[in-house]
Amino acid sequence: MGIFCAKPLSSPLSALHQRGDIVIEDNAVLPLRADPGEDIRHAKPPIIREHRAHPRTAVSFPIEYLILSRFRHWAIRSIYRTVPSTERNPTDNLALPALPPWAKPYIPLARLLEKLLFEGGGRGWAEEGCLRSAGVLDLSEGGLRLATSSPLWPGSFALLRIPSRTLMAFGYTVLGEVVRVKHTAENEIEAGIAFTAIHASDREGLVRFITTPLPQLAAERHPQQSSV
Repeated sequence: MGIFCAKPLSSPLSALHQRGDIVIEDNAVLPLRADPGEDIRHAKPPIIREHRAHPRTAVSFPIEYLILSRFRHWAIRSIYRTVPSTERNPTDNLALPALPPWAKPYIPLARLLEKLLFEGGGRGWAEEGCLRSAGVLDLSEGGLRLATSSPLWPGSFALLRIPSRTLMAFGYTVLGEVVRVKHTAENEIEAGIAFTAIHASDREGLVRFITTPLPQLAAERHPQQSSV
């Protein structure tokens, strides 16, 4: 599967080079800029995308994700911020993360409070652990936008595996919150997901994922296997 990218130069994700599975679209998402000969006082203001904290890169690849309850997301997010994917999930299997021992006695109370206080809170518990697939539309250091036929709703939480096993045998696992949902067609939606817990090395790994040929990534991730 090809990965298609385009990005202004204001982000580390802009360090893209053309190769067999990446195509840079020079004018796909570039911000508006004043003509070099134009008086800067009369220059047009940049479009709103220029002001994003994390500029986005247009990409196309599959991912997998699990729905999480708000309580489970809160209880495990410190682990995802401090431990990289390679140490936390060396087998690369996407499974529902276990709650830490201290959190288990609070499950009944947390379930009740979520149903009472948060829209969709009960739904999060009912669908927790459901494995789903989606296609990524764009990616930034702060989150991504995906397209899926599975239901998602604002305020829901997910454990994401980037990319899916259908593309690579290894991937990065991060936590995210659905911040917006747009229905594009019958039974199809686009959802914006903000990363809520991602290790620094995983963030760098995502940049390398879209800028490095897949065979090279596999060799770096599993050097012992590649040398056999």
